[in-house]
Amino acid sequence: DGASAIQAIERVVFSHVRYTYPGGSNCPAVDDVSFALKKGMHCIVGESGSGKSTILMLLMRLFPQDSGTVMVNDKPIANYDRTQYFQQIGYAAQKPNILAGTIRWNILLRNECDEEKLDRLLIELGLKEWIDGLDKKLDTWVDGESLSSGEKQKIGMARLLYRDASMLVLDEATSAMDPASEQRVADALKRRSERGNMLILCATHSERLAGVCDSVYRVKRGTMTAERVTVR
Repeated sequence: DGASAIQAIERVVFSHVRYTYPGGSNCPAVDDVSFALKKGMHCIVGESGSGKSTILMLLMRLFPQDSGTVMVNDKPIANYDRTQYFQQIGYAAQKPNILAGTIRWNILLRNECDEEKLDRLLIELGLKEWIDGLDKKLDTWVDGESLSSGEKQKIGMARLLYRDASMLVLDEATSAMDPASEQRVADALKRRSERGNMLILCATHSERLAGVCDSVYRVKRGTMTAERVTVR
């Protein structure tokens, strides 16, 4: 089909992007949004319903923009092979999907496991003590009803970071965590962004996440304001 291959997501440019949800009001959810990202850690802030999540969905090719362009590595995202493009993205939602299975399976979503890598990650995120305190540790059976919202988000974050995708997209993915856990996540994300091989974009209300980002963009009623704060 002539689709382009992609090995890593290095640059993202939104140019005058507009999107209106079909069947809803005529008011666009995203209206004339433009911004540019490179490898590093960035966040989008704004009130609930301001358009943050819609921008993430457009970036992940889950919605097609009505007008404007979304470019990745200087090509329109629609030019890329869809499967390859998705393989470059790690996504963490506010409400992670917890499957009926072991904690290990919920983190890995596969049978193969690098035990040392997983152990380092659990220590980094502060999950090892909690998991080691369970009778069956990583082989403890869980489902969507057996975990708190914060515990679900911690498993979702471990799932995200184990994969080593070239672009991480987080949508309020730490909102239910206690302050210490959220700080560990912020530090873990920052370490990865500083290695220079990952682009991280967070939609968040969290000052902890925003505080370690290279840039902060504000969205209000679907419009990206001129405000762009360079934090570091």
